[in-house]
Amino acid sequence: MGDRGETARYLENWQDEVDSAAEYRAMAAGEPDPRLAKVYANLAAMEEAQAARRTRSASAWPPPTTDATSPTSSGRPDNASTGSKRRSS
Repeated sequence: MGDRGETARYLENWQDEVDSAAEYRAMAAGEPDPRLAKVYANLAAMEEAQAARRTRSASAWPPPTTDATSPTSSGRPDNASTGSKRRSS
């Protein structure tokens, strides 16, 4: 995961999985048909499992750089996504 585009894509995919899991959980909770609610709950579990695999996989690689495109310890991209630049000290 050495290039900036790959890192950004990885983080975007991870966030999409987290968001999808939350949406499926909400859909399952609000679904009156128990069979369909179970389908949504299963989809949420699959998205959560994939996000967890990505989290474990990401912790195995050191950040490729320390520039503004590197993920922060919170797992969120830093100010590079807003277009602002880091100042060198």
